[in-house]
Amino acid sequence: MPKVRQRLIGYLLALFVFCVLMPVIIVRGCSFQAAPREPASDGRAGPYVQLYVSASGTVDQMDLEEYVKGVVAAEMPASFHLEALKAQAVLARTFVVKRMRVFGGQGDPDHPTADISDDPARGQAWLAQTALRERWGLLEFAGNWARIEKAVEGTRGLIAVYQGDPIEAAYHSTCGGSTEAASNVWQVDLPYYTPIQCLWDSHSPFLEKKVTVAWKDLESKLGLASGSLAVPAAAGHSGVVKVGSRTTGGRVGQVVVGDLSTTGVALRKALGLPSANFQLATSSSGVAFTVRGYGHGVGMCQYGADGLAREGRTYAEIIATYLPGVTVRQIFHE
Repeated sequence: MPKVRQRLIGYLLALFVFCVLMPVIIVRGCSFQAAPREPASDGRAGPYVQLYVSASGTVDQMDLEEYVKGVVAAEMPASFHLEALKAQAVLARTFVVKRMRVFGGQGDPDHPTADISDDPARGQAWLAQTALRERWGLLEFAGNWARIEKAVEGTRGLIAVYQGDPIEAAYHSTCGGSTEAASNVWQVDLPYYTPIQCLWDSHSPFLEKKVTVAWKDLESKLGLASGSLAVPAAAGHSGVVKVGSRTTGGRVGQVVVGDLSTTGVALRKALGLPSANFQLATSSSGVAFTVRGYGHGVGMCQYGADGLAREGRTYAEIIATYLPGVTVRQIFHE
């Protein structure tokens, strides 16, 4: 009898798997349209991010929400309003989800087993809790980390979408009065990145900065012949450097430097300027740049997000302000 009972139980279990569980798995699949996942046995829900850590040269696996906490802590001041931190969490989560292989993303092209790198030039900045303790100190870490956790947990699983698809999430520190079209920076036309007038980042310490570059340094950084700029400038030629055009977001589109015609984005990168939104004045000693804002200018202005939050806007309203037509929803949904 025991053997007959065991066989009967086995048949019933097999019947349950094939008739009940298998159809559910097939129907739900692993697309963005799937239902929310249940927590794993270790208490974490996943999915998991494969993160390339530059300092160690390793690929570490971590829960998506834990990864987002490290990004928010690295990318935005923890002192910002909670709703601004929540907006940052949604965009940080969207940025990585768009790249995760489990969702059909391409991952990090430089590291085949990784979804993303912690190098902000290639992905998003990310810091482990050990690094944050060193940066903030133990007492400040406790308060800051509690705020970061509250922002991330308060938006758990939420991503920004346009017409149902995750967006190419972009953000920057300070726009200086207006955001920028993606096509003017990356030559990619994204409809939700159109210039938006921003009046909420006036409290940013990066709102305006003056940078002076000597002629010889300008020649060197742009790969120009020695004296090609300094000599005509000394002779009183005022058009050695001039702005040729500006973008719809107010940044320099084209700029002429001697015989070189280049973009404001390229000049900003070559000279290490805070942004491509600048005015310039020449003298016998060099070029004086008056620069507004910090960053590429595309997407959410972080200091602007903080200003909006302090006026009472929610994280979803902040995102909608900077990214027209973009809404927020769960990664997995029916």
